[in-house]
Amino acid sequence: MASLGDVHFISVRDATKLRKAGVRTTESLLRKAANRGDRKRLSDTTGIPTSTILSWSRCADMMRVKGIGSEYCELLEAVRVRTVEELATSDAVLLARTISDANQKNGLVRRVPTEKMIAAWVERAAALQSTVTS
Repeated sequence: MASLGDVHFISVRDATKLRKAGVRTTESLLRKAANRGDRKRLSDTTGIPTSTILSWSRCADMMRVKGIGSEYCELLEAVRVRTVEELATSDAVLLARTISDANQKNGLVRRVPTEKMIAAWVERAAALQSTVTS
């Protein structure tokens, strides 16, 4: 799993707060923020809002899908695919079009994933079980 320093959507300041709470990787974020109670405790310890921790933990969960890094996770979130389950049930052709349109409007990533890449993500996501509950 990725170090928090490699996850560009977590600021240096917040990564420092998380490290002080024992969270150093996306894997440890998943362990310490898997459910609402865990996120509340982590929020109380770090001062980071639970909604932000939920968003980060969902991205960390999504990053377990081979080929999805933090940038693509943010891209998926921008098109309202926020969980492994949502990705697993997505239509790859439609999702590719939606992602392309969103990136064209917002310039989120330099390299837009191809339909073939997205189809592979959907297939890989279907083989995973989410580790984050709402």
